[in-house]
Amino acid sequence: WLLQAHDRTKDEWADQYAFTLEPFEKPDFEVINWHIGTNPRSPFTQRVYVQSLSAERHLLLNGRLLAETRADGTVVEREVTGEAEARRLLDEEFGIDVPDGMTLLPPA
Repeated sequence: WLLQAHDRTKDEWADQYAFTLEPFEKPDFEVINWHIGTNPRSPFTQRVYVQSLSAERHLLLNGRLLAETRADGTVVEREVTGEAEARRLLDEEFGIDVPDGMTLLPPA
């Protein structure tokens, strides 16, 4: 099984995820999630990476980049200006309450 997404700007399909019918147990997921969430070389421990998908848009916060892809294929990108804005976006757009003391963005 293959999940694809249509890129309207290029008018082509791009592979996103591959699935098999092979069964997995809960520990299989726990190990890989622990690894990508704790390994110093994992991109997920180096920067903020959050996505939200709805029928109207796909919203991505990847480090300092905020990208919104609208249903019509329009993409709007901009740089997040600082910690306060990153916290506000995570709260208002993604429903994530960031603990006090956690640094979200590297120095500009």
